[in-house]
Amino acid sequence: MNGKERNSTTYQKPKIVYLATIVGNMMIVMTIVYSPALLGSPMYFFLAFLSFLDACVSSVVTPKMIADLVYEKKTISFECCMTQVFAVHFLTAVEVIILAAMAYDRYVAICKPLHYSFIMNRRLCGILIESLLYGYPYMYFVIEKNCLI
Repeated sequence: MNGKERNSTTYQKPKIVYLATIVGNMMIVMTIVYSPALLGSPMYFFLAFLSFLDACVSSVVTPKMIADLVYEKKTISFECCMTQVFAVHFLTAVEVIILAAMAYDRYVAICKPLHYSFIMNRRLCGILIESLLYGYPYMYFVIEKNCLI
């Protein structure tokens, strides 16, 4: 097997895994979004958001990695590298916070089953998502500032 055949083989495996990840996550999102019974449930609302974030995280680094497997030039500019690092850290941190919101949803469902539908409504889910998107950058920079001091 010469270098070009091996390069072609190593290019195909990550490409297939990447496409399967994107298609699988988008199928989960579409199934939940187009099913009103599922989208009404807070757990499925968070699951759709988590699948979308997983597709985004996969799309940050993987295309560049696949391109590096194909081409001889395997460099990346400092700006692109820092953008990838920030995007991966930001998106995975939001995923962790979504998992915490899902854990809170399960806690309410198990510990307060009679109050579940009153506590976990669509408004609270929206507030949780907004607080994640607006609160995380502030929290990130406060922690970063304290680490530099």
